[in-house]
Amino acid sequence: MDLRKHFDDRVAKTDAILKEMTKEVCLLLKGACKLLNNYNSERAEQLIQDDKKIDAFEMSIDDGCFQLIATEQPVAGDLRRIVAITKITADLERIGDIGRYVARYAKKEVPENFAEYIPRLISMGEHGINMLQNAMATFWSMDVEEARAVASQDDTLDEMHQGLRREIIRSMKNDPEHIKNGQRLLELSRLMELLGDHVTTVCEWVIFATNGKHIDLN
Repeated sequence: MDLRKHFDDRVAKTDAILKEMTKEVCLLLKGACKLLNNYNSERAEQLIQDDKKIDAFEMSIDDGCFQLIATEQPVAGDLRRIVAITKITADLERIGDIGRYVARYAKKEVPENFAEYIPRLISMGEHGINMLQNAMATFWSMDVEEARAVASQDDTLDEMHQGLRREIIRSMKNDPEHIKNGQRLLELSRLMELLGDHVTTVCEWVIFATNGKHIDLN
């Protein structure tokens, strides 16, 4: 077999697993966001368990990449791409953890005076999911400019978090009895904001895989 084709076939298999991992991460995040508006204990537990599948994907991809490096000894662009895959996989695993945390935080009923914030939290989650899907698309297309554009959308998520944070704190001050619930919503907002940070890091690795440059997009 042609050595280049053999290498490309192995990379293609790793890419296929990465795409499956991305799909599972997005499904976990979407499911967790839905729980905020319509909690279901069985569904929450299922999502929490689904995070284990994402962990398994990470180990599988890492093993595949390390074997590629050890047996194929890739150089230049090929090596950068493999390294980027391992880094992106790590961020996907952390994003999966965010989905698991959101599913756990969704367990308690939200008091009426905090209910107005739930749609905004869900909107933050949807924005982050859209960023993630677009960021991964730039990896497979190796589109540096689009990766930068996706990363810039994190500013919107930061603004949403800061605005929501101010309003939740104001509500907590007005009704100290609900401080604990307010803290839970603050943590949810922080997790949604953190989602954008991880996606931005994915975009940075897209740029590294393409031209070997380490760029800080945060």
